[in-house]
Amino acid sequence: MMHGKRFICQHAMELLIEEQSTDSHPETVNLTKTEQEILKDIALGMTTKEIAAKRFSSFHTVNTHRKNIFRKLGVNNVHEATKYALRAGLVDAAEYYI
Repeated sequence: MMHGKRFICQHAMELLIEEQSTDSHPETVNLTKTEQEILKDIALGMTTKEIAAKRFSSFHTVNTHRKNIFRKLGVNNVHEATKYALRAGLVDAAEYYI
């Protein structure tokens, strides 16, 4: 049973791992500690609403952090943000559920 966890397919995992191994020195982006924590939660499949509940913050606060993270990283979607989180070492590939 999934118990509310998000899963990614084997192909997506292989692409993320391949991307991680080919670019082990990502461009440094100055994210705050809070932004790093939220990016990690995003990369692990949590929704904005789930992150807000976990952090005892409002949806709008987390959404603002999310927009700032995407802007700083120069990305447009969760997939690209997750690739950055993997390359930067914020998330370990072993933390993913396959």
